[in-house]
Amino acid sequence: SDILTGAAPDLRRPGAGVVAPETIIATVRRISAVGIAAGPREWMEAAGPAITEGFVAPSEGEAGDEAVVKHVLGRLDFWLPDLALVVLDSPVMTETTEASPANMSALDAHVSAIWQMMQARSPGNTVLLVMGDSAGAAIVLAGRGVQASHGGSLTPGDLTLTVAALLGAPFPSSSSGRVQFPVLTMSDAVQAEKQVALAQQREALADSYLLGIGADATSEMVESDLVVARSALAAHNTDSAFRLASHSLSQADAELAAGRAELLESERWSRLPLLVL
Repeated sequence: SDILTGAAPDLRRPGAGVVAPETIIATVRRISAVGIAAGPREWMEAAGPAITEGFVAPSEGEAGDEAVVKHVLGRLDFWLPDLALVVLDSPVMTETTEASPANMSALDAHVSAIWQMMQARSPGNTVLLVMGDSAGAAIVLAGRGVQASHGGSLTPGDLTLTVAALLGAPFPSSSSGRVQFPVLTMSDAVQAEKQVALAQQREALADSYLLGIGADATSEMVESDLVVARSALAAHNTDSAFRLASHSLSQADAELAAGRAELLESERWSRLPLLVL
């Protein structure tokens, strides 16, 4: 997907990709943060159990982006959420083809209306995330802790981890990807702290997977780099901590990917017919 960020989001860069809004909701709930969510009726019905606690949904019987935005604006009148999650049906959010000027203008109007209300009610305190629930979605991320006027590509895992970092939530144990630090306003020290935490999450994920398929755990290189990264962080050597944690993270990902590839290869051979000569 393309991630569009900033204090005044520029919506003229449609992207492609898909992120499950439910994973974002789970991230918010993990730290008991306050969130509001609104989206198309079909999505609300499908995601119902995931949004019943702490999230507010539109009333039944109303659909369409106008109704979604109306509900978000109404809720912002009474709530000061940590995250406002808005799922839209706009073609910009649901199609992989180039969005028309008319569609982009409509999306711009919707997001601008929400953004203006956020600025009036809780300037600088709320993260706004606007997305679709299908492939071809541009993603708008703006508000607290988000770098203005930055755009770039990201995976679903990247978005979940970046939102977790923004909200101060623990990284989900099964998430892959990276925190997109260039779109955040974090200090170098906080970035190093988050990267070390992410490297720890990835080592645990890789170890769990590799041991589960009967392979060896991650190599000593993964652990040794992480140990030194923690020590560097404790000594306030943020550059070294970030660099070593990044290396540990990349190595864990590489070993996890190699384990998956080996498993797939062995399963492929096990499905071949046995030839008896």
